[in-house]
Amino acid sequence: MTVETCTATCKSNGFRYAGLIYYGNCLCGTMLPAVQAPDSECDTPCNGNPLEMCGGNNRYSIYQDNTYPAVDLTTISSQYVAKGCYSEGVGYRAVSYRQDALNFSTMTIETCLTACGNELYPLAGLEYYGECYCGYMLQGGSAQVADSNCAAPCNGNPSEICGGGGYLNLYEATILESTMPCSNAPPPPPPSTTSSTTTSSSPPPPPPPSTSSSIVPTTT
Repeated sequence: MTVETCTATCKSNGFRYAGLIYYGNCLCGTMLPAVQAPDSECDTPCNGNPLEMCGGNNRYSIYQDNTYPAVDLTTISSQYVAKGCYSEGVGYRAVSYRQDALNFSTMTIETCLTACGNELYPLAGLEYYGECYCGYMLQGGSAQVADSNCAAPCNGNPSEICGGGGYLNLYEATILESTMPCSNAPPPPPPSTTSSTTTSSSPPPPPPPSTSSSIVPTTT
């Protein structure tokens, strides 16, 4: 494990923070529910590059992807845009994290969007009258389908639609996504001609460095 491998893995999965602990364990997240510790306590070298530090004993080296914009959570629900009706995934939920703490019998669109937004999830989906799901990307081959498949009124507001059986109304807040997602990486420069019969090209420049800090994990 290296810092570059961990940060790239987290970015490709939609996370703004990457954390390394104890020589090479990599974890990803969207928020930092922890307190900062002295950098000197992150003193274990990375297994894949001993010149880099990969946390310490119960300490994480944290890297933040600065391509994610700052967000005003007080108005976050208004940032979501309806994307239509989507099928559930095969083998995986289309949007993976279910908000079990929310009340199924009083669910509204606003309730779900606020819950997902407060945890910085760019995707929010409502399914089967009152189930709320959040996530970073669609999974399991989920695809857009006819809106008629999403016809279940929300338990908390029958004038709103909360998906259907096996289908969800999807919402997206692009402000919670990176301004430089992996799919939009700049193309490499054109190959340079040499005197031989082959050509060579230079790799694209690395992304801007992310910031790092030491974190003391908290328990609940």
